Amino acid sequence: MWYRKAMDLNDLNEKFSNERNLAISDYEMAKTDESVNQLLDNLTSGNSYTSESGAIRVNPTIDTPPIRDKDLDATFSIMTDDIEEMHGLVAGESNNAEYFINLAKTLEKYIPYDQTFSTEMGRIRDFFLNLENKLDILIKDEHSKFPKMKPYIYNTEEEAEEIQDHNNSVRSFFRNYEAPRLNPEVSDIVNQNFIKYTKLINDMVPKFMNVDAKQEWLNSMLRKGVAGNFLRDDLRSEYLEIMKRSGRK
Repeated sequence: MWYRKAMDLNDLNEKFSNERNLAISDYEMAKTDESVNQLLDNLTSGNSYTSESGAIRVNPTIDTPPIRDKDLDATFSIMTDDIEEMHGLVAGESNNAEYFINLAKTLEKYIPYDQTFSTEMGRIRDFFLNLENKLDILIKDEHSKFPKMKPYIYNTEEEAEEIQDHNNSVRSFFRNYEAPRLNPEVSDIVNQNFIKYTKLINDMVPKFMNVDAKQEWLNSMLRKGVAGNFLRDDLRSEYLEIMKRSGRK
């Protein structure tokens, strides 16, 4: 019967407990040696390895999603009437425009003479710089109107009540505060300038008569986050390859 066999096995385990423990120990050491050897082999071979617990990972594979054509394109869909949000969106864009103006001058021996790029990009640079400065002034002016809390430092109960009343009024101010809003047309104008900025930069790529100069321009586009909406199909493919090699999307 099954229970008789179970009793026999228990008797054997008790009778040969030392031999049993040694066998278990030998088995565990063999498995450990096997795991260590496998770990070392994978380290040197470049193969991937993950322990059963998941605690040890050697050369883990990283799944990188493919970069698609649509990842090159911007939507140009800024829609906000918030002054501080808009300030954050345009801050530094004048520096990017200036960067490409200077880069075009550096690489000008590789392209036919064309003053249009610098002139048009200069206008876009000035637009973003002026807008950023105006928004900065508006923000600082608005913040200067904010009431400030008083520290709870007092000598008399009367002073304590005054401080309490003042701080309550400050809290009430911010509870009911409504920030000034931008005209919705501002977003439209910003989008239009981003479109012009992107098209100007994209349209420069096929003008380069030198492979290295073209690569430098495309790499600069990637570093500055310029979309590829207006690139020719062959240049879109080239830009995609640069993005893939850089590991960015």
